[in-house]
Amino acid sequence: MVRRASSAGATAATGPIAGVPGSFHVREPVRVVGSVMVDDITTEPGRARSLSYGGVGHNVVRQLARCGIRATFITVSSDEAPLAEARAAGVRVLTKRVEQGVGYFEGKLDASGDVVRTSITLPALEALDDAFLDDCMSLENGTIVMETGLPARVRRRCLAHALRSGDTAWALPTRLDVETGAREMLSQFDAVVLNEREAATLLSRDLPDMSAVLAAARDLLAARTSLVAITLGADGVVVKTPCFTGHLPARAVSVTSTLGAGDAFAAGLCATLARRGTLEAAARHGLELASRVVASPYSVPAEGASP
Repeated sequence: MVRRASSAGATAATGPIAGVPGSFHVREPVRVVGSVMVDDITTEPGRARSLSYGGVGHNVVRQLARCGIRATFITVSSDEAPLAEARAAGVRVLTKRVEQGVGYFEGKLDASGDVVRTSITLPALEALDDAFLDDCMSLENGTIVMETGLPARVRRRCLAHALRSGDTAWALPTRLDVETGAREMLSQFDAVVLNEREAATLLSRDLPDMSAVLAAARDLLAARTSLVAITLGADGVVVKTPCFTGHLPARAVSVTSTLGAGDAFAAGLCATLARRGTLEAAARHGLELASRVVASPYSVPAEGASP
């Protein structure tokens, strides 16, 4: 995608992120609440097919562990096989056994490498009952990262634990197309990481240029939300805090698939802030992890893969 240039005023509103401290509080272990999915992706016109375990929460927690961050994954599962890679990476997995413990995502790649969803079946996340969540959260305090497509009761319970422990809560938007009051819901989180399509959906308006994206980031800040990151594919990312707005471009890579790129960015951003890195370092780390993902057919490439 080629984005039209910003207006002069919008350009002036941005600035170098270098030197901005990474003061946004992220505490280990990072507790990720989310799903495991089977990603079934078909390419056109050759109809090549790839099958792998994905899911937003599952992708993020594996990337965090690879960054050396202590991470816990709270999820449902029907067996151990889908969680083997996370456990091998050092993730502490706390799982509620259910029959429908793994979801199914079917999509196809378009000519640009973007994944177009054709169907989705969600795992039985409603099985994450209050008693199970309370037990999981009582083990250790730490930042909570969650898919927003979780059942509302699960979201509320996790947010309540974050408030009680004084930890930040990060939102990874999912299923915004079926969420009533999505913008109000996201305002309950300390940090929101989303792509430009999701931002446009939330705000019910197009984002045709950088000026529009900068305005969207500003509008998504809320009384509690103090960090917004809007990923822009090849155009990089816009990062917004109450006192700062910055844009970092992505480096050019050959795109195979964009599936999981946003998850990788969120993990890199979170991981560097957990180690008290600057906001620039955190955003650059997220972009670097995302670049490795888009050069691969998998949502979490093999370790050592490079674009």
